Amino acid sequence: MTAIDAVRVVVDEAEAVIARLRGALADPAVALDAAAALAVVERVMAAELAARPVVFGGGYVVAPARLGQPLMAWWQALGASRDVRRLDAGATDAGYVRSYEDIEWYCVPADTGEAHMTGPYVDLLCTDQATLTFTAPLVVDGAFAGVVGADVTIPTFERAIGDALRQAAAGALVVTSEGRVAASTDPGVLVQRRLRDEALASYAVEPVPGTRLSVALPR
Repeated sequence: MTAIDAVRVVVDEAEAVIARLRGALADPAVALDAAAALAVVERVMAAELAARPVVFGGGYVVAPARLGQPLMAWWQALGASRDVRRLDAGATDAGYVRSYEDIEWYCVPADTGEAHMTGPYVDLLCTDQATLTFTAPLVVDGAFAGVVGADVTIPTFERAIGDALRQAAAGALVVTSEGRVAASTDPGVLVQRRLRDEALASYAVEPVPGTRLSVALPR
């Protein structure tokens, strides 16, 4: 498997979770009712997290205007046993539950109507690790109802693609469309570092189709 293929496989796993959530929340009676949404998302995420070990967590973040209140229906697979539990956003230091409408992973899909990848960034709300968060808008009855998404931690991402990336070239990287390092086989180039154009000029950069990620091989 090439490095590009390996990256695409990980993204496909996150996107499969998103597709499953979108399908499960298509009914307004589910998506716009807090109790119903929580029950459905819990069931979906229990199955998806069991089937997709590369995904750390995922769920549905509701547009407060549609529900009359903020709601994060988000589940995670914790520890080596991957015990599936709901995120208690109110118990985190980040305090995002009241203000998530301004966060990139929410506001970009809300504003553009398009899927988005945020990161790598240190996710103080969900993972407490460097993370890639994949989100997409959920449209219900023709109007934006929130976002559905999935988290992949950078340690898991690097493990999943590491062999293919090392085989591609010594010092190979995965970078975002903004030049931020998402995976690295070069100990001198750390994840989350942003490489400017002059630094990227020393790499052959090949986009991973359908993603905001590229494989960068030293020239």
